[in-house]
Amino acid sequence: MDKVTYNKDGTPRKKGSGRKKGSNSLDTTTIGQLRDAGLNDDDTIVIGKKWGEELFKKTVDTRIPAKDNTPSATDVVQEKIAFKLTTFN
Repeated sequence: MDKVTYNKDGTPRKKGSGRKKGSNSLDTTTIGQLRDAGLNDDDTIVIGKKWGEELFKKTVDTRIPAKDNTPSATDVVQEKIAFKLTTFN
């Protein structure tokens, strides 16, 4: 007898739901076959996220160092305006 699995709400899962053991949801093809099917360089296709990250790893991992735009202490002192408070009694 098969093991009974349950849905999130606690009800038993129906037999046969989900992907069958040994089946595969992905397929292989060549770029030549895609071009023969009429795809151009500007067409969009869907690829696996993990595969795409690995394929484009060189461009994904490069980061541009951020410039430090905070003013130095000497610049801050020069920008201050000198003033004097006078109180009248």
